[in-house]
Amino acid sequence: MVVYEFGPFQLDVERLLLLRDGGPVPLGPMVVRTLLVLIERAGDIVPKAEIIDTVWPAGCVEDANLTQNVYVLRRALRAWDPDAIQTVPRRGYQFSASVVRRDRLARCAAPVFPSRASGARARIVAGAAAIVLLFSGLVGAVAVVGHGRGSPGLSVAGARMYAVGKFYWNTRTRDGVLKSVGYFGRVVDSDPLSGRGYSGLAAANEVMGEYAYGSLRPREYFRRARAYALKALAVDARSAEAYAVLGRLSSSTDVRSADDVARALPYFTRALDLDRADASAHEWYGVALVTIGRFAEGDEQLREASSLDPLSVATTSYLAQTAYLERRYDAAIAYALETLGLAPDRAEEYRTIGLAYEAKGSYPRALQAFRRMSARCARCRAEASALLADAYARSNDLAKARTELALASARPGDVCESDLVIAFASAGERSSALSWLRRPPKRFVGADVSSDPRFEVVRNVLGLSAAPRPLGG
Repeated sequence: MVVYEFGPFQLDVERLLLLRDGGPVPLGPMVVRTLLVLIERAGDIVPKAEIIDTVWPAGCVEDANLTQNVYVLRRALRAWDPDAIQTVPRRGYQFSASVVRRDRLARCAAPVFPSRASGARARIVAGAAAIVLLFSGLVGAVAVVGHGRGSPGLSVAGARMYAVGKFYWNTRTRDGVLKSVGYFGRVVDSDPLSGRGYSGLAAANEVMGEYAYGSLRPREYFRRARAYALKALAVDARSAEAYAVLGRLSSSTDVRSADDVARALPYFTRALDLDRADASAHEWYGVALVTIGRFAEGDEQLREASSLDPLSVATTSYLAQTAYLERRYDAAIAYALETLGLAPDRAEEYRTIGLAYEAKGSYPRALQAFRRMSARCARCRAEASALLADAYARSNDLAKARTELALASARPGDVCESDLVIAFASAGERSSALSWLRRPPKRFVGADVSSDPRFEVVRNVLGLSAAPRPLGG
């Protein structure tokens, strides 16, 4: 078995698997193939055509596919060496870092460990497992490290299924999350005495409810998420992932005030006490802190989540939204574009891009972004109309603003209340803006309203001396 080692990474050629400190890095097979082509010729400039022919021998692929793969690889490697993969204009790509090739006996290879294990711990257990395998001859049959004291470890098969499930879950797409449910369910079947499968199902059901992905009402998925999290804790009282899910549920569902969000924070601190490397706990903790206006602390947590899991679509998206609220508009646009690089089909990022350009006074670019949002997401069209109405009004095209307002008002259930308030105020329709401002909100909005730079126009039009209270606060 051939393994290439560079920095903290190991590339297992036989399994097409990239590991960091013994834990798998969630990359698709074509991305790993792209890395392998570059590493096998480390130091050489590899032409784009040669990479494409090797990675996609069946053809029917565009340069954009290779560009996307290289982008994902750079994100995965950037915390170690942001310049490991060099672009040579009009020629190709070059892997410039030092690489060591090792030929290992397959029967002595250590199993793949869950990514939650620390680097040192993973290496220690990997070495011990390799010794056990060498002397027992039982290849692939030993259990691997668990994630809590007293918790039984995952089997090799369970660890792999859990890692794949986390990869799909992290995409936050409908298909990806549905696939993750299947993999986490298989983890429960293969390792019923471990909390990992149950906590994975809890996280997957939370996203199903949050994004309204399933055929059931969101409330049912939230109920399932809570039940799975409690089951995980019953099996393993030190399940960091389960505490993180409970914190997310407590800070994002049926929340009516900032105090409700604040009461959820101990779940996240408990999760991080148990596992400082839990990227999801850092992410959700950061979102909760931003929601109640603690921007600096929230941004710090989100950055930590991104460093732990640089391929997380959701974390990068939240970093973009936080940068916007902090009035770091160029950073907001950059983060949103990074998110689109990871998940090109996401429409939500165009909202952040449009708002940032609008705040910079670049209304044509803002309008373009909101139109893209509308075109890419049928369920987002009413929301996009509210955003377009505000942008048209700010660019003094009141006729188009009112046309978009009529479209948004026709489907109020699909529009964020704060966006309608802002759009009506921008269009000079004071009574409608006041009416929407006084309505009981469907959800607690928080700092994204009281800190939104667009609310300057609301204060001016409505004659308010201070920022409106957060809807639901």
